Amino acid sequence: MKFYIILGAVFAFLAVAFGAFGAHALKNILTDHYAAVWETAVQYQMFHALGLIVIGILMSKSLIGPTPCDYTDWWSIILNLMDSDHNSRCEKLITTTYFGK
Repeated sequence: MKFYIILGAVFAFLAVAFGAFGAHALKNILTDHYAAVWETAVQYQMFHALGLIVIGILMSKSLIGPTPCDYTDWWSIILNLMDSDHNSRCEKLITTTYFGK
């Protein structure tokens, strides 16, 4: 479905943007440990984004025809993506910004 492909592309763009932000803007702020955690969170976001793109392609009616699928499964992937990656990044920013290195 086109919706999942677009959503996956948006999340992939955000993964690249967060990765660049972490690599350049937070280079001198984060310790090595927190930089590694940031990188892992960005990688997970990219994996989820690519998964959404693959799901969108596989759900295409022109590829495999009509599919009886449960859309709550796909929404759980989207919610998991937003929850896990967002919390990981926010935790690192708050920890470093407000409580020091």
